[in-house]
Order: sequence, then structure tokens, then C-alpha cells
Amino acid sequence: MNRLRTGLAFGALVALVAASSQGVAAFGASPPSPSRGAAIAAEQSASAAAGRALGLATGEKLVVRDVITDTDGSTHVRYDRTFDGLRVIGGDLVSHRDSAGTIQSVSWNASHSASVASRTPRVSLA
Repeated sequence: MNRLRTGLAFGALVALVAASSQGVAAFGASPPSPSRGAAIAAEQSASAAAGRALGLATGEKLVVRDVITDTDGSTHVRYDRTFDGLRVIGGDLVSHRDSAGTIQSVSWNASHSASVASRTPRVSLA
């Protein structure tokens, strides 16, 4: 009988914790917005111009991962970068813009430029 009560109490505790944590957002995460998808689509359509403004090389393209808009209207656009269609590892960046859309700063993950020795695959002998 004691085990049954302990099991029921534990089950009730787990259910209570699960129910109370469903509406809690992660610390630092912005709340979901119905306009988020529209903001991502708008930034993606302007990504070629953003790439030129950032001085990316020919063959480099930006893929919008997320857009965060602050209360003052400034935006932070997170991009992934590709080079001739291949994902650049460490090539992600964040463009910080004022409310007028002017780039104020850029946070580069690894490097401003992406370059490769060759795009031809090869296997070296061991």
C-alpha cells in the first residue's frame, strides 16, 4: 500500500511539473510572433543585396535563419552562408541594423571570407 501511495504521489508530481512547464519560454528567447515568417521571407528576398553590402565573394550566398526585431525597430538577422551551393561551416553571421534598415555592425562567426583550395573531390592514399 505504501508503494502505491508513493507511486501515485510521484506520478502526480511529474504531471504537475509537465503541465506547468508547457507555457514557459527558454531564458533569452523571444516570444513567437505571427510576423516572424513574413520577416524571414522579406529578409531572404533581400539577401543578395545584403551579401553585396557585406562584400561577399562571387559564389557566396546568404540563407536567412532567423530575424529578431527589438522594441525600438532595430533588427538582428541571422544568416547561414553557402559557397557555390555548399554550406560554409562556421560561416554564419548576424547583421545588426537600426530601425531604418542600415547595417550598424556584423558579428562574424569565424571569418569574413570563405575560400577553398579546390571544389573537386578527391581521395588521398593512406
